[in-house]
Amino acid sequence: MAPNAEENAPRDVTVGEEFVASIVLALMESKHWNDSAIIVTYRESGGWYDHVPPPKIGENTYGFRVPALIISPYAKKGYIDSTLYDASSVLKFIEYNYNISSLGKRDADANNMLHAFDFTKAPREALNLKTGFIKNLSLEVKKNIDKSKSVKIVTFIYLVTLPILAIIGFIIFWIVYRKERKSRLIRR
Repeated sequence: MAPNAEENAPRDVTVGEEFVASIVLALMESKHWNDSAIIVTYRESGGWYDHVPPPKIGENTYGFRVPALIISPYAKKGYIDSTLYDASSVLKFIEYNYNISSLGKRDADANNMLHAFDFTKAPREALNLKTGFIKNLSLEVKKNIDKSKSVKIVTFIYLVTLPILAIIGFIIFWIVYRKERKSRLIRR
């Protein structure tokens, strides 16, 4: 993980997004692009509601779904895969590509991510960064974030409202504590 590039609230998620984008763009500009597959996924759902209940495999229940992006010159363009994958599926894909035996039962049983790729076609060319498309897109995204009221509201909630709630909670605790202490003294 990159330092200070975590995408959890209340941090600025664009820092993490820009870090991942920089890695992808660097790879696209390298001689290794035609041999690459980048799989971007997350460790949790972030607490967002998912309309699909977590699947149960045998006696184990999975957690909520998390997004994954596959970036490769062989990735199927615009493809949405509904195959059940988990973190072991990434390992299974690596093991398959390098003809390595499974490390354990979980990755041996996992679904391989091959459905998301098309190796029958020539590799797609990397984005041409000289056109300025990425730079202009990045500036446009930054402008929209700066104008966004929702970012300002979330920042306000984290920096102002939550500390106020903590103070109110402490005041209520103190009042209840004092009342109980007085009632104990009166009972004696």
